[in-house]
Amino acid sequence: MAVETIPITSREQWHAARRKDVTASVAAAVLNAHPYATAYALWAEKTGKLDEFESEETVAMERGRMLEPVALALLAERKPLWRVEQPGVYLRDPAARLGATPDAYAYDPERPGFGVVQVKSVEASVFRKKWRDEGGEVDLPLWIAVQAIIEAHL
Repeated sequence: MAVETIPITSREQWHAARRKDVTASVAAAVLNAHPYATAYALWAEKTGKLDEFESEETVAMERGRMLEPVALALLAERKPLWRVEQPGVYLRDPAARLGATPDAYAYDPERPGFGVVQVKSVEASVFRKKWRDEGGEVDLPLWIAVQAIIEAHL
């Protein structure tokens, strides 16, 4: 597998780079496991029938974008031995037409390699309802797990 690493230089260039790929953030739509995207909408976007970037940024998307640096600063503070860095890249496997934009990489000196960090900001009541099991334990939603698996793969 040959993975391309494309530095992100602008929002427009990033949108163009990912236009034909199934990106990690919506890949669960293929499994009918994404709460905000359908397989049909994904097909329509990737075949050019619908422009995925036409819609305005939602309040939730804006909140996530604005809180990402705060979440990464908290991670760095809570894990002082780790090195946390934002790569600013789009990764893609052109043969599989898979792509991802990792939020950050984390390097733990006690482990080989690095981990991919995916930041999510979730409203408290939604977190309790959709991110916890009946016993109150965190239960990662499938669509987020799919995103993380693809990012780790790339």
